[in-house]
Amino acid sequence: VGGGATASGGGGALSSVVTDLEGQKESVYCMAMDPSGTLLVSGCTQNIVRLWDTRTAEKRVKLKGHTGNVRVAAVDPTGRLCLTGSSDHTLRLWDLGQQRCVQTLAGVHACSVWSLAPDANWSRVYSGGSDGKVFVTDLAQRRSTLLFQESHGVLNLCHDPAREGVWAATMGCDVRRWFTTVEDDYGGMSSSSNPGSLRQSSHSAMMGAGAIAAGVGSMGMGSVGGSLGGGGG
Repeated sequence: VGGGATASGGGGALSSVVTDLEGQKESVYCMAMDPSGTLLVSGCTQNIVRLWDTRTAEKRVKLKGHTGNVRVAAVDPTGRLCLTGSSDHTLRLWDLGQQRCVQTLAGVHACSVWSLAPDANWSRVYSGGSDGKVFVTDLAQRRSTLLFQESHGVLNLCHDPAREGVWAATMGCDVRRWFTTVEDDYGGMSSSSNPGSLRQSSHSAMMGAGAIAAGVGSMGMGSVGGSLGGGGG
């Protein structure tokens, strides 16, 4: 832990490093923190998800399973679950208490996963790829639906539950809110066997060119457990 570096900004602001997490030997693409602020998750170019104890600045464990760079991560409000997206085209759901992967969502994206945004109760996750496609996946049913496609890779997503929408920010400097409603005759996710029941519209809410025509797709996904490595390296 190092604390010697300082930096000053405008208006008399002064910043200093109070915690330095040592031992990270590769580029870090993403971080996520539990609500208590004691657990930090990081994703890196060595295909590893690392867990850090922010109180001691020590690595707790590293989670293995991805076969590509870990580009994005999110931790649920309980601090027990973590979702990650990778350049290996998959999303993985991790149980941080058991320190293992409990679900692998493969076959959703055909490219690197750059962004994700779970809903409030973590029953669905919105994910965006480098090809501009954004999917919503029902984690319990393991069903995925293509919601819309941007003209550039989707760098960030924000779920807007109050207005049934999703905000998307892209490599093309676009920031848009898409209005989406996905349901079938039973009130759940639509599937390819009943595509006519899917209702969807989109509105460009802010900057950028007009919204691209949305497509609809659906597929099933398997579950694969990841392996757990020791806390070093």
